[in-house]
Amino acid sequence: MAEERIEVEVDSEGLEAFIRVARGEPMEPEAVKQALAAAEVSYGIDEQVLGAIESRIHDENFEAPEQTIARGKAPRHGKDGAIELEITIGPLAFTRRGDGSLDWFERCTLTRVAEGDELGFVRPPTDGRPGTSVDGSELPATPGKPQGSVLGDGVELTDKARLIARRSGAAMFKNGNQLDVLEHVEHSGDVDMKSGNLETDGSLTITGNVNTNLEVTAKGDVEIKGAVFGGRVDAGGSLRVARGITAGESGVVDVGGDLVVHHAQMASLRAGGQVVFATDSVGNQIHARSLEVGKRLFGGTATVETLIRTHEAGAKTGAGTRLRVAEPFTSAREEAHRKAELHKERRKISQGKQDGGSERHSRKKKGKRGRERMAIDRKETQHKREHAAARRALMEVAEIQVPGIVNVGVQIRFGSRRMNIDKAMRATRFTFDPEAKRIIVSDL
Repeated sequence: MAEERIEVEVDSEGLEAFIRVARGEPMEPEAVKQALAAAEVSYGIDEQVLGAIESRIHDENFEAPEQTIARGKAPRHGKDGAIELEITIGPLAFTRRGDGSLDWFERCTLTRVAEGDELGFVRPPTDGRPGTSVDGSELPATPGKPQGSVLGDGVELTDKARLIARRSGAAMFKNGNQLDVLEHVEHSGDVDMKSGNLETDGSLTITGNVNTNLEVTAKGDVEIKGAVFGGRVDAGGSLRVARGITAGESGVVDVGGDLVVHHAQMASLRAGGQVVFATDSVGNQIHARSLEVGKRLFGGTATVETLIRTHEAGAKTGAGTRLRVAEPFTSAREEAHRKAELHKERRKISQGKQDGGSERHSRKKKGKRGRERMAIDRKETQHKREHAAARRALMEVAEIQVPGIVNVGVQIRFGSRRMNIDKAMRATRFTFDPEAKRIIVSDL
């Protein structure tokens, strides 16, 4: 009998059928199909395997080890819904620069976004596609589940399933699965190679230090509870550093508001507001609206608009210290933008100089270029006049106050007027007399 010589077995999922043939009584080819029918195998039959067995089943010595005779079609289960980001949220091991090289400092630990930025979209779940068993019956597919991530208050889901930032700040996942945009982020620990650079359109608190060659950028306020060791900090708002700033060759601090720091040494510091030192300023390059130093200011240059107040200026060793007031403040970004625009206009004219053409056309072009150069020169002259006017106005109100000692080697400057201190002074105020056009020294 066929069942004595031909054995057909179907796996538990109904997706694969196996056939074994033993030696025995010769059979007709139809016996193989009968055995399959008896096992309810009708779909996905391998015709090549079937034909090979049918062609030899008449041989009583023919036998075949177990092999697949039929395969069903597995169901394609639905995909779960998910958030598909169009921004990168780290931390990553590294990022790639435009030239393909690796950047170990940019790790996207924070991803800065502005209000209204598109972050990505929500992919809906799919139903999947059913399969077919070897007996021809349908194998149902499991539909996908809706995306399990929740959205924070800083993210809006539109009716077109787009994800939009409701506010400016840093995009990140909170608690592993909640996508949000945070206006204020607290970074625990140092800004180092582990964290990479930090960047946000909101405000930022750092509980540790900012280390050499690392950058912190925020459009809002920044608070650093540690120190800055040769790193760069760029804040659109104010910056408060609990300890010191030791910038070295790579460190720069540029803030739009006030800068408050315990002490600083050999740093480049620029603030659109007031700079306040709790203790000492040593060898710094300072540009600000005003400056207050709790103890000593010696070495370097302090350039401000209205007021420098320091308990002691310079050092007994005669270290060169320059105190400049009545200098209109311009942010580094504004100055860089102005110079870039000026360079762009001049380069455009210079490139036009190389155009060919007829002699008449060349004369016309030359005349046009000349007018363009004159327009640029007038713009630059106007800028210088405005700067000079602002300086004159500041010289009437600017002053330098030193309640303690003004040491030899200090240079006092109001605009273009200078005074070199060659004898130590105590409790001194420096102002400017616009009528006499000289620096006035008086007791404080």
